[in-house]
Amino acid sequence: SIAKNDPSGDWSVTARELYGGNKGRTFFNVALVESTAVKPRPKRSSPGLVEVPEMWLFHTDPKKIGEKEKWFAPSDKTKTWQPLSTHGFWDEAAGVGYEGIGWYAIDLKIPPVKGKRVKLIFGAVDENYTFWINGKYISDNLAAGTTMWDKPITIDITKHYDHGKKNHLVVRVRNTLKAGGIWKPVKIVAED
Repeated sequence: SIAKNDPSGDWSVTARELYGGNKGRTFFNVALVESTAVKPRPKRSSPGLVEVPEMWLFHTDPKKIGEKEKWFAPSDKTKTWQPLSTHGFWDEAAGVGYEGIGWYAIDLKIPPVKGKRVKLIFGAVDENYTFWINGKYISDNLAAGTTMWDKPITIDITKHYDHGKKNHLVVRVRNTLKAGGIWKPVKIVAED
């Protein structure tokens, strides 16, 4: 938290250590600096971008039965899955150091976009993914080995989703070393 303590310009900051949870208080002076106005970005009015929620449903698969049991297909199976952020590794849900298979699922309405390519972009998936929409296999990067864990992944979904309807997106992630999962934001864009 930040609070101004007196008119002289002294401010105090209460900070919590990132890992230890200790609190401390620090005082410092704030000097005003000339700033330049930043022109706000115009809002997108086209359906070219879908905001993909941070929280997806997640389930570990240590017995590797998910594909055999068709966890990628739309069903009520995800009722027992737990919500998990796609903005960090799966350690909080799967346990620190979990190595193996994890499944992510979300239902999204994706609007139709005429004359453009619709692409799903994962900020990063550690380390390999297999992707389905509405129970249909779309793509994977299994042949890439461990080289793609910190790279963005773009998948053209233009011909694979039900335009303007709810779509069931499922990602199976395979991780063989340390932290894993979808760990950077996911977005859907429309491009020429």
